[in-house]
Amino acid sequence: MVNYARNNYTSSVFYRIQVVARYCRATSLLFFENLTDEIAMDEFTILNILALNPQLCQRDLAKVIFKDRATTGRLLNSLEAKGFIARHADTRNNRLIRKMDITDKGEEILNKLQPIIDKATKLFETQFDPEEIEVVKKFLVKMRDYLKKNRKM
Repeated sequence: MVNYARNNYTSSVFYRIQVVARYCRATSLLFFENLTDEIAMDEFTILNILALNPQLCQRDLAKVIFKDRATTGRLLNSLEAKGFIARHADTRNNRLIRKMDITDKGEEILNKLQPIIDKATKLFETQFDPEEIEVVKKFLVKMRDYLKKNRKM
């Protein structure tokens, strides 16, 4: 006799999203390894986020990329060492914060890689109906927002 209570988790939305997320991450890491040795996937993600949100401080960036502050700091150190960002001190509410600016070299790598990434993303999305893509995007945002609000479940 099968114990469905024991097997139920692997058919849940949570588990299936985790599996897909792992495939997405592994595929993205491999894509970046084959694409360039100039910048890693997580570093490119940070540059992309900073390009869209230039006023982010290091603490807020860590929240956006869902990494701890130490990991975020290491990634920023690497980006700074490669010349893709410059960091500077600023204040907010009389507290010292660290902000980042994308350098010309950082802009160059963004402009060089973004069209390639866009092409790969579009190719992937051709495997699905545009309506399906939009439904999944909306569902994931809704799920993320719910989980953010209800972390102590």
